[in-house]
Order: sequence, then C-alpha cells, then structure tokens
Amino acid sequence: PTTNTALMPRADFYLIDKPRFRAQPLLLVCELAKRAYGAEMPTLILARTLDEAEAIDDLLWGFDPEAFIPHQIAGDEDDDITAVLIAPPGAKVADRPLVINLREECAEGQFETVKEVVAADPGERDGSRKRWAEYRKRGFEVQKFDGIKTDVINKSKLKDLLIVIPPSDKTYDYSLSATWYSEANGAQLNDISTYI
Repeated sequence: PTTNTALMPRADFYLIDKPRFRAQPLLLVCELAKRAYGAEMPTLILARTLDEAEAIDDLLWGFDPEAFIPHQIAGDEDDDITAVLIAPPGAKVADRPLVINLREECAEGQFETVKEVVAADPGERDGSRKRWAEYRKRGFEVQKFDGIKTDVINKSKLKDLLIVIPPSDKTYDYSLSATWYSEANGAQLNDISTYI
C-alpha cells in the first residue's frame, strides 16, 4: 500500500484467546469496530465471504445492547458516509484509515492501521504468520495482542475503583466516566479481573 510518510502504518494482530471470543470469533471483530467507531475512525471490515459479511452485519446490530454502530455491507450510495463498512470479496470500496482484515491475504490500499484477527486454533495460523512477515516487509510497525485488554496502570487501584464506582448517576464524581462503568459491566469485568 501507499504509506503516509509522516506516520508508519501499523498492523495489529489480535489473537482470539478469550473464552467469549473463542465461542463466537466475530465478537472480536464487533468489539474492534465498536472501539473504532468510538474513536471516530472510519472503518472497513474485509470479510472472507458474503456469508461472513452478513453474519458480521447481523451481529453488529445486537452484540452490545448499549451500543449503536452505524454499519452496512458495501454496495450502495451510502458507503462513503457509513462509519463501519463491511466488504465481501469483490466489493469495490474506497480506502479508509482503519481496516479490520479477516481474509487470508494482506489488506491492500492506503490506511493508517490494519487489525488482523488471528484464529485460536494453531493449525489455522499459517496465513497470519505470512501476513505478519509481509506487513513487516512493507515497513509496517507490527504488534500482537491477546484479545482486547483494558489499559491498567496500577492493579490495586483498579480493584478499588471497581469496588467504589456505583452503577448510578453519581459515577461522574469519580475519576472514571459513566461510559467506562457501563463498559466494565458483565463480560468485560471478567476481562478486567485478569489484571486484579
């Protein structure tokens, strides 16, 4: 791809390692899309098949009852204004700053970051290793992540914060926002508990 000379493009590899992502791997794609939308980063999801694109489309509507992520499968006049665009093979789409790649080949085009979703099954990782090497060869900064983790500075402080933040409108009195608290409920508390 054509790269921005001011910034080195990044390739972030996410291993489907958390139990909830192993059970439904496309949830990781939805979480990545949710974070991208929250950061106001127009996103392109490169699906392997039309069936996979439709499954992602369906899952994005309901995976998080408190989130709304404007999205659609590529192919109409709203493609350019849709925050998260899902592209099945053969779809003609414009470049976007962020690409979530589910395909066997490296993402092509001009972008700042590509997020590669890596299967938990070691037997399915050969393609990921080839893409890793190819992105490095192209001059990308390459990183590996084991799922999505919360940035934590001090484990004991996080534990205290989780105990004292009430699920109420008084959350704003604390150093974390109401948005953070709602995101730290349920399954995400399980992820955070790995740091405590």
